[in-house]
Amino acid sequence: MALKRRFAKLESQQRMRHIQTGRCAPIEFQLQHMPSDSLWPIGVAAMVLSLVLASILVNIANSQLVKHRFPLQSVWPMPKSMKTEAAAPVYFGGDFDVECEGHCQDPIPDAITRFKNNLFVNGTPSAVPSPSLSRCYINVTSSMPLALGVDEGYSLDLTADMCQIHAATQWGALHSLEVLSQLIFWTPEENTYSVRNGSVSIDDEPRFEWRGLMLDTARHYLEPKAIERTIMAMAANRMNTLHLHVVE
Repeated sequence: MALKRRFAKLESQQRMRHIQTGRCAPIEFQLQHMPSDSLWPIGVAAMVLSLVLASILVNIANSQLVKHRFPLQSVWPMPKSMKTEAAAPVYFGGDFDVECEGHCQDPIPDAITRFKNNLFVNGTPSAVPSPSLSRCYINVTSSMPLALGVDEGYSLDLTADMCQIHAATQWGALHSLEVLSQLIFWTPEENTYSVRNGSVSIDDEPRFEWRGLMLDTARHYLEPKAIERTIMAMAANRMNTLHLHVVE
């Protein structure tokens, strides 16, 4: 015990020599020997400072979004190219419809129905200010089976006068409808649906050919509704592959 106290004394003397020679900061020595019950104010102050800084950063980000009027984070994944111009919001009425031209085989009709059902998820708009759109036209160049390397590109142009989508295949048309649904916002105070920046031009194609995930229901049971929700989320994120591990 006496030997332990002697070593502690020598260590304390060594620390003091380091402080006197400038090799150790006094503040570090003081903190190391500060009682633990006196450190909590410093932790609380650091936490409060972190919250204040986070609040400031959030307010700055929100002010930039309001300044540009267009919520860039609304479209995910981010398209290859997306251009906007300052313009009045474009509104969508309860009679809004999507028409397809060209190769409009399955699954495009079901995708259009799903898009329309999800569009007015909070109810039919009670008012439709001007300018407003009643139609969006999709032109599909060809129909091809879904496989690695198939063209899933599309372009979307939306202004106060028109909404036009061009897709090389039906798969690009599906992605374009998902993107259009992400652009449209519901304003609860007015019960309106609109694209907040009325001029949007998107040119997009997937960066990766394989975009998917695996569900292992053989080892981990999942309810059918959970699988359905996952598939809907995959569609919203424009994925193209589901590996379903059902049995061993």
